[in-house]
Amino acid sequence: MSALASKRITQKTFDECVRENVEEFEMEKEEALEDAVKQFTSQGVDLTNIDTSGRDREVQQRSVSEALELLKGAVTTREGPPD
Repeated sequence: MSALASKRITQKTFDECVRENVEEFEMEKEEALEDAVKQFTSQGVDLTNIDTSGRDREVQQRSVSEALELLKGAVTTREGPPD
């Protein structure tokens, strides 16, 4: 790994940092997000693969799962069970 290569973190790590800022330091969510972004960028972490919007991914995941189930049901009803 070259000296110029950026460090990376997972979405889970970023989300945990935001959650810690809210719980431990009693920050508002927007302030906690901004602080987490500043912390990681100051450490040379590449955040291009991280959702820093603060959206609730659990709600998004449930919506996607529900949509997939509806699609699967539509395909099964129309064409029989998928292969």
